[in-house]
Amino acid sequence: RREIYFIAIIDVLTQYGVKKQAAKAAKTVKYGGNVDGISTCDPDQYAKRFLDFMDKAIE
Repeated sequence: RREIYFIAIIDVLTQYGVKKQAAKAAKTVKYGGNVDGISTCDPDQYAKRFLDFMDKAIE
């Protein structure tokens, strides 16, 4: 028996402007430099985190 799975990736992308940069800076001051624990991140960090998540989800 053959099974077919359909996967959808839903993500909300927002512009990483001054407000997001300020939010990240404030969270970094409050929680420390551990970027893994901060939801607001720059596009390069976001891309890495997203690809890491997808790799783990597909394994």
